[in-house]
Amino acid sequence: MIGPAPVGATDVWSTSAVEPSYAFEYWRELICDIFVQLSAVPTKRCLFAGQIVHADLAVFEISTVCAGGQRVCRTPRLIARAGEEYLLASIQIKGYGRIEQDGRVAVLDPGSVAVYDSTRPYTLYFDDTFEQTVVQVPLADMLAEAGLRDSGGVTARKLGGEGPGGVVAQFFCGLSRIYSV
Repeated sequence: MIGPAPVGATDVWSTSAVEPSYAFEYWRELICDIFVQLSAVPTKRCLFAGQIVHADLAVFEISTVCAGGQRVCRTPRLIARAGEEYLLASIQIKGYGRIEQDGRVAVLDPGSVAVYDSTRPYTLYFDDTFEQTVVQVPLADMLAEAGLRDSGGVTARKLGGEGPGGVVAQFFCGLSRIYSV
């Protein structure tokens, strides 16, 4: 195997494990347990389906998310209540998404990447079915490594699939595939 070994086992969660009428409720709890405390609503009035493959690699966590349309919000109330501090990067694999934070909007298409900070409000929009790789790093560690005081200048900015952003996206998507097998 190439890359760091997972600290724990790779976990796979799916809404197929519950009754279809409880799928989104299960999903909402799942994304709160894996990422940070969030509010979420589906974007369509149909049966919801989703799956997350997650690996904890000690210095960061990586997940592959495949799901139906949804709007996900990190609100000031949830931030104050939970206190999780992460820098997250979403790499769009299939479908389209939108990240809003700090007065900016990043529209993601396949191959593009955007970063968001769990210590400030954000909204993620997925109008329809999508797939993403999500990388989650403790915020303090990332800021120290990058020599930054805060992440305000880098959030909700789209990095395209070409150039450095594309190289980073390909690396993390490849790493995610290793743990999805």
